[in-house]
Amino acid sequence: MVDENDVVIDSEDESLEGEGSSATKLNQKVKSLREQLEKVQKERQEYLDGWQRAKADYVNVKRRAEDERVFFVRSASTEIVQSLLPSLDSFEHALEAEQGTSAWTEGIKNTHAQLLKALETEGVQSFDPVGEMFDPLRHESVEIVAVKSEKEDNIVTKTHQKGYTLHDVVIRPARVAVAHYKNS
Repeated sequence: MVDENDVVIDSEDESLEGEGSSATKLNQKVKSLREQLEKVQKERQEYLDGWQRAKADYVNVKRRAEDERVFFVRSASTEIVQSLLPSLDSFEHALEAEQGTSAWTEGIKNTHAQLLKALETEGVQSFDPVGEMFDPLRHESVEIVAVKSEKEDNIVTKTHQKGYTLHDVVIRPARVAVAHYKNS
């Protein structure tokens, strides 16, 4: 069976009469050219496959670098926010006490609001879990309160210190009082 890529030189062709050895040479030349073509096509495919792998590797490295950059930025943000939380707590204690002139109180409230807004802009959210079921991943129990109802067991009854999240990750658990039902 003759393939469409096969070129056959017939020694009986009128243009090649008397040149039998030339037809053989041409057939050998065509065969050699086919082998070179196959080799070149195989190399081309290998280069193409290698280029595609390199491109995929580049995309993966670029994605990993961006993920690492985001991680480092968030880590730095976490440390900064955690260092600011005691100051925020102090503002809240000052507001609870409300001693001094009304101008002083207004100044504290405004400064507190500005600090909260700046932290919220960076992804910080406070949470006060009163009434929620105790969750050790979000809450730190600092007090146990006895209750008489089994329904109230393991419920946060009081917040001693608010908890904070940064981009939905808890950076400081809320310090809470937890109800404990004891069957007498």
